Formats: sequence, C-alpha cells, structure tokens
Amino acid sequence: MASSVSKINQERLRLRRAVASWLTARRPKPSGLGFDVETTGARLKVDVAACWLQNLKHNDANDDNGNEVLKLRHAIVLCCPTRESCWPECSSAEAIVAEVSRLRDEAEAEECKIREQEPELRADDVLFEELALWEYERSVNPHYQELRQRLAELESMLYKGTRLERLALRPMAEKMYIATPTGLLQPNELRRDWGLLWVDPDKGTELVRDCKPHSCQPADQMKLLNNILASTMDMILSASVPRRRKPKRMAQA
Repeated sequence: MASSVSKINQERLRLRRAVASWLTARRPKPSGLGFDVETTGARLKVDVAACWLQNLKHNDANDDNGNEVLKLRHAIVLCCPTRESCWPECSSAEAIVAEVSRLRDEAEAEECKIREQEPELRADDVLFEELALWEYERSVNPHYQELRQRLAELESMLYKGTRLERLALRPMAEKMYIATPTGLLQPNELRRDWGLLWVDPDKGTELVRDCKPHSCQPADQMKLLNNILASTMDMILSASVPRRRKPKRMAQA
C-alpha cells in the first residue's frame, strides 16, 4: 500500500514538473509560477499556478504618450495521476463517466444541427470558424436542452465537493486545466469549463483541449497573485542551501 501511494506521489511530482515546463514555454512567458498554491483558502490548493502581468497602453486624446494599464491573467492546473484522483468523492464514478461521455457525444451531434439551424446563436465574429463561440444554452432545440439538464445532474454527482467544483463556483483564474498521463482522461469525460493537458514522459505536455476563459473578480486575481508569490518564497526558503567549500590552503615551500 505504501509503495502504491509513493508511486502515485512520484507521478504527481512528474506531472507538476512537466506542466511547469509547459507553462514557462508559453509566450509571453509567465511573470511568476508556484506549486501548491492556495486559492480561496488554505484548504483549497492547486498543484501549479502561473500569472502574467502585462503593461498595456491605452491611447488617450488628451495624452500624447497614452496611459499604461496593468493586465493580470492567471492559469491554474490540477494534476491527477490516476482516474480515481479525478473524481475522489464519487464512489460510482466510472459508471457515471461512461454515461456522461455518451450523452456528451450526443449533445455535440445536436450542436452541429444547432449551428446550421440557429446561426444567430453565434456569439462573436471571428476570422476562424473553429474559434467561434456559440450560445448553445439559448437554443430552442428541446432534445438538446434535455441533454444539457441530464449532463448537469450527472456532473453534479461526479464533482460534488471536489476541487474542480469549488474552483468553478468561484473562479480564481481565467484558465483552468486538468493534467493527466497521456490517454488517462478523455476530453468528453471532463467538464467543459476545464481544459485538458496530457503529459508523456518522452513527448512532454500536450494541450488536448483548451478551456473557455473564466471571468474573475479583480480582488481574487490579486489574491491569487499574492499566493503565487508566497508559494515561491516558501519553496525557496525550504530548499537546501549548498555549503561552500573551504578554500584549500597552498602548501608552504
């Protein structure tokens, strides 16, 4: 048992390191990154969190130089080394996940029809069709609305009391991801408001599905920024400091 727990912990550490490498490779590069970062409270932590602090210039007719404003964005990641760790509070998770996957495939088929029959639900005008946002929740398709309701009920059973549900209720970051070993979790098995990362020992981290941006309160953004800085400081203070070797004395002639 102890050996099994140790292997799971080692896998979680591997996922964390891989995710951290993936985040630091993003452009623009993160301004800060931390591990075991508190969110809404000390009992609700994420495995990895990163922040981006950018200076943006807004032109002002009365100011030749323009006004500089700060834009703060975050991404948080939960690392799940096993399927059980994805739904730790649910005893019949696998049966529910299978049903969720089936219903989600059916819902996606209905969404294809909705895009053809209700084009007015397209939320924005973008250059690439794959980036378009659709307000499916406004659809008049009765079967689709029944599927949405059933999926919501099943997801409530799956995620009730989990970190995913608590973080979704009060988003602290614009981007939220789950990281698992490659193939462990499929995109249609995960909540739609979370992104999915696969980590392969040889190929690194792959973005399998991006998440939709979450709207966050400025106070929560600042709180998460402070928590990232605090976690980084704790990590530095807890790291062992290498001892300096004493210089060798030159042998006297």
